Amino acid sequence: MAECESELGHVDEAERLLQQCIDIMMESSQHATKFGETDPLIYTLLTLNDLYIDNKIAERALPLMAKMDTAIIRLANCPDTPDRVIQIRRNYVSISKAMIYALTEQRKQAEVLLWRSRLPMFFTLDQSADEGGTMN
Repeated sequence: MAECESELGHVDEAERLLQQCIDIMMESSQHATKFGETDPLIYTLLTLNDLYIDNKIAERALPLMAKMDTAIIRLANCPDTPDRVIQIRRNYVSISKAMIYALTEQRKQAEVLLWRSRLPMFFTLDQSADEGGTMN
């Protein structure tokens, strides 16, 4: 529904619907144990980021950064998530976040994230993201 609203140019309605989905999935994935319980959250966060980028309102995405980190950690904590999937999703999130940082004049953060997305094997996930941690 949100993607349809976006295609119709109803950016505020698309944003509202995506935010509503994110809120529901953040709540429901708190104790996720399966890949399929967390992966849709990542997709929805990336979709909302794309909406902000496409409509030149990247500053609205800044509050999503911590949620993206939390979603990746939840995905990584699910025993049935293949390592390669974690790495791919982590790269998608890093690149999406880097685009937002670049568009909001935070170029240093953007450069760091782009660099990390090229060398993922050297970085680990801070497992305490639900308590305010981030991807390292």
